Amino acid sequence: MIFETLTNGLAVKVVPFKATFTDTELSTKLRVAITNDNLVSGAQLFWEALTDTNVKKTSGVLNIKEANYTNYLNDKMYAFTFATTQLELTLATQSGTHSGTQSGTQSGS
Repeated sequence: MIFETLTNGLAVKVVPFKATFTDTELSTKLRVAITNDNLVSGAQLFWEALTDTNVKKTSGVLNIKEANYTNYLNDKMYAFTFATTQLELTLATQSGTHSGTQSGTQSGS
């Protein structure tokens, strides 16, 4: 995964996509934040699709539970993998694209 540090959190780069039907600017990043975690069986994730210039195009909430929550407890970066899978997005890599989990480099300012 390729990460980018934003002023309001961490985002993962994804293959560019139209977040809404009428979009003229493609979304290229997915920001994910944990908004609620009961520390036992589930967590709630807030996600945003962002453009290259960090303009929010759309957002929503996903719930992580059961086996996915166990994966999340073992690897906090799993929240990005879970979100991209649920939203049917493809992670971007330095050498192209990748569907699913991949270790990569972290970039940001």
